[in-house]
Amino acid sequence: MNATQITEQLEAIATDNKFEYSSYRLVDRWKDANVGAEAVEPVLEFMERNPEIDYGSPGPLVHFIESDFEAVRNQSHVYEKLVVQSVERKPTVHTVWLLNRLINAATEPAVRSSLLETMQNALKNPAADAGAREVIQSFLDFQAGKDAAQSAD
Repeated sequence: MNATQITEQLEAIATDNKFEYSSYRLVDRWKDANVGAEAVEPVLEFMERNPEIDYGSPGPLVHFIESDFEAVRNQSHVYEKLVVQSVERKPTVHTVWLLNRLINAATEPAVRSSLLETMQNALKNPAADAGAREVIQSFLDFQAGKDAAQSAD
């Protein structure tokens, strides 16, 4: 399956008032079809175009791109790169949530610092709406508190 097909499938359920349920079904079809890393970028771009959709907490699309791509994330940082690029283009509540999860999982100080810088820049990004800015600030506050607690240890 290619990016265009993935995008078309997402767009087909975008106006569904049961989006989360429909996306569970879509993700199940992707798994049956062995859809892999080719889905990450179209999903992120879809989230950028549709920030108002309730994706869930975090929802099936996030679970799909996070859990099914452990090897991709660990070996080449492709996943991190795609999330960072998405946040740099248009931070949304869900894409900055993904970025925060990456910050929480970062074990290398340089990687963590770079991801935090991306989050800080997202706060100033004119493409971010008020809801995204509020979430970004709460994540930055959380990360600052986490850093302060680790420094105290």
